[in-house]
Amino acid sequence: MASIIRIKRSSGTAKPSSLNWGEMAYVTGVGQYGGTNQYKDRIFLGDDGTNVNPVAGHYYTSMMEHTPGALNGVTNSRNSDGGIVAILDNSRKIDVWNVDNLTLDANTLSSTDTDGDIIFNPNGSGEVMVPDDTFLGFGGGANGTATAVPWNVRVLVPVLIAVTVVIPLAETLECKRVSFTAIPVT
Repeated sequence: MASIIRIKRSSGTAKPSSLNWGEMAYVTGVGQYGGTNQYKDRIFLGDDGTNVNPVAGHYYTSMMEHTPGALNGVTNSRNSDGGIVAILDNSRKIDVWNVDNLTLDANTLSSTDTDGDIIFNPNGSGEVMVPDDTFLGFGGGANGTATAVPWNVRVLVPVLIAVTVVIPLAETLECKRVSFTAIPVT
């Protein structure tokens, strides 16, 4: 004969005040982080000190219901706060990463803050390092994908840097603080 195992359940907003060791409880509803519904949609388990600990529930699992490695465009309508969990793919990659006002997507590090600067500021005596014979492109249009003016940076001695700039005739390269204009050589 089959047995029915039941756990305490509630449709309220509070977690159980106490549970015996190994006893389980479930609070139904649409959960959120903090606020009135912070205990909804969760399963709780009592420990050996009658403490009530959240251990599972659709609140948590709904955050992981997406393709590993994909965050771009992922939504979670199950939780009122819409939270999701980043799950890496088998190459240990994720398609897009957002931190404060920065987005790292493919080969692009961009600011999500309109007219926001991106600052590379090493801590203490650290330096921003650019490997020898690396081309830095300047220009490239509004989104950085158009043809850019290449600057070849090569370190000759520890304190001297040689910079070769090739600027097509009759074009102007404008930077935030400096403007270069091509002048035909006669």
